[in-house]
Amino acid sequence: MLESMLDAVTRKKIMCTLMGVGFAGLSFVGLIFIAITCVNPLFHPHFWPMLIFQMCAGAWLMVGTKRARINLAYIALLSSLWILLNSILGFVSPPAEGLAELTAGMMRGLSGTGSLIAVFGALLGIMGVMKYIDEPGASC
Repeated sequence: MLESMLDAVTRKKIMCTLMGVGFAGLSFVGLIFIAITCVNPLFHPHFWPMLIFQMCAGAWLMVGTKRARINLAYIALLSSLWILLNSILGFVSPPAEGLAELTAGMMRGLSGTGSLIAVFGALLGIMGVMKYIDEPGASC
């Protein structure tokens, strides 16, 4: 019913904005999962990429051009993929002292889950731009 009330341009703008809100929401959920694992003690290889993809998700909602939105979504995708690969393969190990030795496996799984959620959010942001913005200089 709503679809019959809106023209195609307005519907594309609404869908693009909703995809951006989904991108920001999924990246925030991923931020919570990763922040649980890397704040105490501070684990820099997960902390800074986590902040980068959260800032990119917030900036995605504010910028207007297609090129800027795609670039921000790609940056968020790459930083969350780094966390995912580091959680799975363990390129850089978190500091393990005391109780952290016992919980290191669980923390890697939790940060891997959060980064996987953030990867899906970044892919949603890329898909929203590619599908709903037609012209390179247009915004939603």
